[in-house]
Amino acid sequence: MYKFMYGDEIVVNRSLLSVDNKSVLSIGNIMQIIGKQKSGKTGLAINIMAKLLGATMDLGVEATVCPNDKCVVYINTELSKSDFQRKIYTIYKLVDAKENIDNFICLHLKGYGPKELRNKVLKEIEDISINVLVIDGITDFINDFNSTNETQHIADMLMKLTEGKCDGIINVIHQNPESSFNSKSRGHLGTMLQNKSESTLIMNKKETKLKKEYFTLSCEGVRNSDKFNNKQFEYNNLYNNLTPIAFEEKEEEGYDDLFNEIFTDNKELASEELYNAIIEKLSVGRSTAIEIVKKCILITKVGDSRKAKWKLNKEV
Repeated sequence: MYKFMYGDEIVVNRSLLSVDNKSVLSIGNIMQIIGKQKSGKTGLAINIMAKLLGATMDLGVEATVCPNDKCVVYINTELSKSDFQRKIYTIYKLVDAKENIDNFICLHLKGYGPKELRNKVLKEIEDISINVLVIDGITDFINDFNSTNETQHIADMLMKLTEGKCDGIINVIHQNPESSFNSKSRGHLGTMLQNKSESTLIMNKKETKLKKEYFTLSCEGVRNSDKFNNKQFEYNNLYNNLTPIAFEEKEEEGYDDLFNEIFTDNKELASEELYNAIIEKLSVGRSTAIEIVKKCILITKVGDSRKAKWKLNKEV
């Protein structure tokens, strides 16, 4: 408890994680990483922990390195033991550590009931000072993530931990299956945690027209800051290393905005054939391809579809 008295010096709210120089997690706060299944949530958490432990790769999310007298703690309740170990070794590779990292504590707690899980976690962290606590599977800490009472209990537990025990907490949680890209995380628990979070990082897996997978990171609800622009990530399966894609590269491979521009007023003319022709022969250049297809659209509008198809095959 803290009782304010006039004249008290304002505590500097030091940032633990930031994006584009905007703090997304500062001391005394919690944040969320959300996304649908296989959207890269755990991958982002793994990379963030590596940054907290001193990794220097370009992630797009910057971290204040964990001090030696505190620990980064990772709790996972969902992965198999083998997959869990592989994720931890990924962090060691990213940090380039060849021996045990003393201030990195990893707890695999799959298969415990909610009450037992909560008690076990509190006991394990009782005697350590935590820089950042990462919980991958927070919904396993309660029986019903739509229960108001249970949700309030777990939220109170997390908020209490940020009052001295942990500098900050990251919760990794699923979005509802029917959710849109930037909508809320799962259940009443997700909604409550989102309301209490300093920020919510949203991971999403997409695919280019060339069937190449990539990940996007966006953010909402950042306190005292505007939303930052979507970050583009490419996922390297060998090291689970998320690497920002250059915006120009993504623009060339995605093509969605190209087709939107072409078919804004001509949606009935969109076809898979046209998509494939442009993708395969886009070497003519982006602006040139747009002009060629617009000419084809004009020809098609006056009724000569055969000529339009011939022109498309010849010029695009």
